[in-house]
Amino acid sequence: MYNGCQRLVHDYSSRGRYRSVQVCSGKWKDPNSTTSSSFLCHLIKIILTCNCFQFADDMWLQIHGAAMGTCIALIYGNLFMGELEDKLLASAATKPKIWLRYIDDIWTHGRSNLDTFIAHANNFHPSIKFSSTIPSSHVPFLDVLISLSDGILHTDLYSKPTDTFNYLHWSSCHPYHTKKNIPYSLAFRLIRIGSSEKHFTNRRHQPSLHLQSRGYPLRHIKSAITKAKQIPRHSAIQKRNNVTSNKNERIPFVLTYNPALPNVSSILKTYFPILYSSDRCKKSIPSLPVTAFRRPKNLRDVLVHSSTHHTNNIGFSPCLSPRCKTCIYTHTTSSFKSSTDGQTYKITQGPRTCNSNNIIYLITCQKCLKQYVGQTCQTLRSRFNHHRFTIHPTPQYYRYRSPSTL
Repeated sequence: MYNGCQRLVHDYSSRGRYRSVQVCSGKWKDPNSTTSSSFLCHLIKIILTCNCFQFADDMWLQIHGAAMGTCIALIYGNLFMGELEDKLLASAATKPKIWLRYIDDIWTHGRSNLDTFIAHANNFHPSIKFSSTIPSSHVPFLDVLISLSDGILHTDLYSKPTDTFNYLHWSSCHPYHTKKNIPYSLAFRLIRIGSSEKHFTNRRHQPSLHLQSRGYPLRHIKSAITKAKQIPRHSAIQKRNNVTSNKNERIPFVLTYNPALPNVSSILKTYFPILYSSDRCKKSIPSLPVTAFRRPKNLRDVLVHSSTHHTNNIGFSPCLSPRCKTCIYTHTTSSFKSSTDGQTYKITQGPRTCNSNNIIYLITCQKCLKQYVGQTCQTLRSRFNHHRFTIHPTPQYYRYRSPSTL
């Protein structure tokens, strides 16, 4: 008997789109639904045939497969594979004893017949291919290595040969608790997966070496391993009951993370009772908000863009946002004129708008033509708001009120 593992090589995006629509139509059997199968298929066809994307400043239409990440892609992909599986097994001369979820099967007809069946499966569809793993004493499944010894199944941690163990670096711009919990999570995974304490003892040094190479302090790693080792395995593998907590009802207080931020949760907990002095605030925010952080911009966000800029897009133009108070003082231009020497200078970068930051800007008085040059790391609209608020209602103030002074 061969206990094998057979995996789908070709991605879900590569199946025949129109055939997938027909399969979905045949599987739609809900008598209580008011949605017809034809309408459902029409929607699916729109998703499959209108995958537009931008690449190298050009718009492209995907003509094969579905867009990666589409919510319905997995659903109709499973339906398509379900029909393919039925036809594949029906046409095979020799069938597996057990075939589960297109991933695992048990073969009892000899190795030669197994090779014949794998060849038949790979030739059944032009774009669907399978790879097979035929172990003698052990079989990997996800991150678990299952072995058979003396009639007993044993489990151990399995890592692919291509795994780089590229864990989050300790110096990365992430909250402290996120990085601190990574060593514990790895150690706890060893407790859950390893079927005996021997497996944990043999494996615990591996994540320690990988984490040290990523800059993690050794004291944090040892503390996490010690904490995980105190958890009995029978407790670690028990299914946790998801108890409904009031955290799901708490309003998130979202901030862009920065290492210089103070302990925001502690500050909220200290001053939150002040809001309860107002009945309106107490009704709007019934419980303490939960602090959540969004990721700040990294080097990839700054340097890598989905599209390149055309050279004819250099210069400045208003952002045209309805709430922007800076647009009325600006105009679209690719050059500026100096009131001192009368020379006209071209703007060599762009496009820039009111929402651009890290810029040098020029303000010209329309009455006396004096010019002010400033620089800011903020957005232009934020910096210009500061300028407006610092100008009091004096005769000089009205000289800057007319549009197109930037």
